[in-house]
Amino acid sequence: MCTSHHGLRAQSWSLWPALVHGFTTRLGADGQPLDLGRGAGASSWARAAAVVGGEGLGVARMSQVHGDTVLEAHGPGLVGEADAMW
Repeated sequence: MCTSHHGLRAQSWSLWPALVHGFTTRLGADGQPLDLGRGAGASSWARAAAVVGGEGLGVARMSQVHGDTVLEAHGPGLVGEADAMW
């Protein structure tokens, strides 16, 4: 994991420049709370996208539950309920 002005990113995934990815924390890049929980609005997701270098891109998201389900995202929006997605 590496940290940059774009947030937290996996170094090995950075080998593919077209793969915009990142991991958020409870705070945005500005130090303000970043609530991405159930019911988070479009502005919160836009802030999260900007943190990982995907400003203006649609965000695929999921409702995270612990388990062994991994979902495939084919575009922006809510993909479903899982522990991970790609």
